[in-house]
Amino acid sequence: MDKLKKVISVTMSIVIFFTIIFSLFDYTHWTGLNKKDDSNFQDRIFNRLYFTMTTFSSTGYGDITPK
Repeated sequence: MDKLKKVISVTMSIVIFFTIIFSLFDYTHWTGLNKKDDSNFQDRIFNRLYFTMTTFSSTGYGDITPK
């Protein structure tokens, strides 16, 4: 059980780290996002979290891609 907690902790740390890094880029760096999608801070974080989680889980994405 201790290993599982460690794996989950490391995974969440990686996801949060990359979400913060990606949130520093504005909407012009992403295909599939427009200014309306990034209208406030919560939307911006949610969009970057979505991108990070989908990429990290390797399920694939087609609606948002880096330019």
